[in-house]
Amino acid sequence: MRLAIVTLCLASTFVQAPTAADSHQPIAMERILPSPGGAVFVGSDSQRLIAVEFKADRDPAFRVLSEAEARPWTAGIHTSVATEGFDKRRVLFIERDNASPPEDLPPLPQTTYDQFAAARPQRVRDGYVLGVTEVQESIGPWQRDNGRIWFGKSFYDGEGTTGVGGFGYFDLKERKLHLFSPPEIADWSVSAMVVDPSTVWMTLVHRGETSGSSGGLLRYDRQSGALRKLDFPDIGIRLIQVDGKTVAATDSGLAVVEGDRVKRYFIDRTTDGRVRVAVAKP
Repeated sequence: MRLAIVTLCLASTFVQAPTAADSHQPIAMERILPSPGGAVFVGSDSQRLIAVEFKADRDPAFRVLSEAEARPWTAGIHTSVATEGFDKRRVLFIERDNASPPEDLPPLPQTTYDQFAAARPQRVRDGYVLGVTEVQESIGPWQRDNGRIWFGKSFYDGEGTTGVGGFGYFDLKERKLHLFSPPEIADWSVSAMVVDPSTVWMTLVHRGETSGSSGGLLRYDRQSGALRKLDFPDIGIRLIQVDGKTVAATDSGLAVVEGDRVKRYFIDRTTDGRVRVAVAKP
């Protein structure tokens, strides 16, 4: 069902992180849509869609869009409505649009139990022993780049089901699969990925019995093979490159990566109803 978009009392105020008196649950931004010189983020505050424009060369870089400005960006986003709680509260969801892995990709080789035990000995000590452990790994986020399909692995890690994290690419010319499972990623699924000529960026997540938890932001240098993991407490949903910057849509809002520095932002609603972009404290 397609819903009319109603955005009330939007403002482009750019402020510091919200205080306890006026903060609300952070709004997850679940889409990033490329725009000239920037991008538009779209999320839901459970009642309506919120669109935020990012311009890398503007100060402030973020601006909350009005209903009219947001409409061209939100018109193609599929939503659904559910009711929650005893009061049957109406909740608006953005439907997931994760594309299936391309048919070019061969089946993903599954990690053997011995490989799992060597890569994740702590999980074995947790009770994931031979005979009661099931390894189930799949292709997570992926991106085509210059004759290759890059991808990150994804797996459920709980209730006897598990896997070993990794990433890699399929060379379309050689018809050969290249897989990497360094220790930095062994415990984690890849939740989002973006590839540029020199770097692969990945956000890591633990997918377990409760809500997911972040494993940080991983940078892979395509020339040297060097890995660098950056602290990143939010769960990445989408990644995109804008003007040399890596920009993330997360379960808590937004983030911009420049070099080794990550700057995080929340989308917040004040007590008087205004939507604003707030800088998160480190």
